[in-house]
Amino acid sequence: MRPEALMMETTRVAVVIVGCLLWTSVLWHLWPPLFSPFSLNSLWEAKGAVMDWLKAGLPVLMWGAGFTALVAAFTRNSAEDNRDAGGVLISGWYVSLLAGVTEEIRFRWLFFMLSIASVKITNFILGGFVGYLMGPERVTWLRGIMWAPVCDLLTGGILKWFYLYLIGPVFNVITMGTLSQWLVNPEIWAVGLALLTINGKFRNGHAYQGFLGLLNSWVLGFHFY
Repeated sequence: MRPEALMMETTRVAVVIVGCLLWTSVLWHLWPPLFSPFSLNSLWEAKGAVMDWLKAGLPVLMWGAGFTALVAAFTRNSAEDNRDAGGVLISGWYVSLLAGVTEEIRFRWLFFMLSIASVKITNFILGGFVGYLMGPERVTWLRGIMWAPVCDLLTGGILKWFYLYLIGPVFNVITMGTLSQWLVNPEIWAVGLALLTINGKFRNGHAYQGFLGLLNSWVLGFHFY
């Protein structure tokens, strides 16, 4: 990648991060429950000791090493790339550093937080306002005299219903239950749907790498959460 292109990409990423940070901050100060159960900075809280971090990262390192070896075995550089191997190495290192740092800020924090808020707002518009207007006591009473899935559809919102009864359980099976605390917890259903949505965007952002790149980013994206 040429220096001009690298500078343009750096500028674009910086603008996106600053814009999302401002918008997230505004929403947070207007209505903090939109981001529940998280606070604005809670996703930056470090947990465990250094050894725990290394153990948590070991599956990613193993996957990355194996995937890189597989790609290297079936990939051959062009003559043009080989002639400018030094430049390719430097630009590749910079792009990897830029992605490694800013993708975490975007996809695992700002985009994720904004998606939680967007999911809740969308569901409120698509029927969630019914349960809000009725109040929790009347919704509980209605659930006692009506089949729960029907009651949830009528009072909980269409988006929430589809996630709790279809999308969440399916992806919980696909991910072999490793993310069950997020994907099938009715109390934080918006977090689960936001996780799937943002990880899908993270995967699609690597479409230029072909099928293997899509698979790699999709699998790793789940682990990063």
